[in-house]
Amino acid sequence: MIFNRRGRLADRVAAVEVAVRERDGAAMTRAVPRVWEAAQQASVAELDEALPRCVALLPQLGTGAGGQFSVLCGALVELGARPDTLVAPAADGFATALAGAARFRVGWQRVRGDDELPDPEDPGGMDESIGVLTEAYGTEEAAFDAVHSSCTPCSPGR
Repeated sequence: MIFNRRGRLADRVAAVEVAVRERDGAAMTRAVPRVWEAAQQASVAELDEALPRCVALLPQLGTGAGGQFSVLCGALVELGARPDTLVAPAADGFATALAGAARFRVGWQRVRGDDELPDPEDPGGMDESIGVLTEAYGTEEAAFDAVHSSCTPCSPGR
């Protein structure tokens, strides 16, 4: 038996909103699976209310975490939420990720030619990437922008 199910999804989304607002990656890591758990028991009306709130968080998450969170948004649609609010942000996020990947590749090739790109799953490759892209783009800040706009595992807010 499920007690007090009504509003559970909304409360779980609120926890994600707080984590994003406070730039708390650990809280976000705990909150997102709880949204998914609640979503699986939610009514279509609750899903329709939750999806726009989740979509509103995407621009604040950056490419990596935003890409991962957009999967949850898509799952809400699969469970029955109307997709209207997700279509444009998902397309925009995809375009941004592609542009970031292209910028990373262009900078890498400018310095390293046809050398193999670093493995994005290798945390040790980050320092090398920053060094190469600093040389390519002139500043460490520009290098960080190129790396963080192209990587999947980046943390929220970065």
